[in-house]
Amino acid sequence: MSNPTYGSVDDVAALVAHMTIDRTFTSDRSPTETDITRWLNERCAQLDSLIAAQGYDLPITNETALTVLGRYANNGAAGDAELSLLAGGSDEDDENTRESRFYAIFNEAAAWIASGALRALGVPLAPVPSDEVSSGLFFFGVARSARGNRW
Repeated sequence: MSNPTYGSVDDVAALVAHMTIDRTFTSDRSPTETDITRWLNERCAQLDSLIAAQGYDLPITNETALTVLGRYANNGAAGDAELSLLAGGSDEDDENTRESRFYAIFNEAAAWIASGALRALGVPLAPVPSDEVSSGLFFFGVARSARGNRW
């Protein structure tokens, strides 16, 4: 399994330390490091789809943007880890569960990406394919009469 684009297993372990042994996920206890890596990769894919939908070039290489996107991915994966626990519960509004708090932070990513923050950090927009350059543009000729009048 590939390494996540944003975030890290260690950063998720810091958020859900009660699920680890000395902040390390083990293979004999759920969730495992493999679980966390899979969830991080899924969250990274979600973030990449939001980023691409705003027209930015992937992969993101700007260090500041990577730090912020990592925070979102880590919180999303931490929410997934919390949700994986059988002992997880909820209140009547489902607002005060640990996973809901992590998911709320992850869900802020869409607004942050759409806000233009990536552009402000210098993240480049994706190049427009040459066959789309004139998409939506219309060209009209100007007709002239024999006397030179425009119509």
